[in-house]
Amino acid sequence: ERKLVYSAEIIVCDVPGGGYWGFLAETQSKNVDAVIAALKDLLLDPEVVSEERLDAVRKGLRGSFDIRPLDPAKRREHAVQRLINNATVYSDEEYLDYVDSIKIEDVRRIIQKINPEEAHTVIFNPAGTSRQ
Repeated sequence: ERKLVYSAEIIVCDVPGGGYWGFLAETQSKNVDAVIAALKDLLLDPEVVSEERLDAVRKGLRGSFDIRPLDPAKRREHAVQRLINNATVYSDEEYLDYVDSIKIEDVRRIIQKINPEEAHTVIFNPAGTSRQ
């Protein structure tokens, strides 16, 4: 709602014994600090960390599987991405069963572990230089 980014995505990689969570956003250089502040605010927003939001995410994932193209190359790409992210290839059913097993308490526990002050922030700018 602050209209700071052109695009944004969450990157999650759960692997046995660990993993990572990432947020990738494309924005103007002048908005970088505001995007970081908005992400911190978002992590504390009770509306985002709610049973209703978790249900909406589940429905969205299920719907995305229902409407994706049946293109074999896209299926292969999807399977490779799951292999990279999870160190195994889950069927859609197995993945959705896993998502359905996540409880709101699990989400809250994970978010409480995220400490934005200790997170790594890497900022790439169009000139090819970066700051961390």
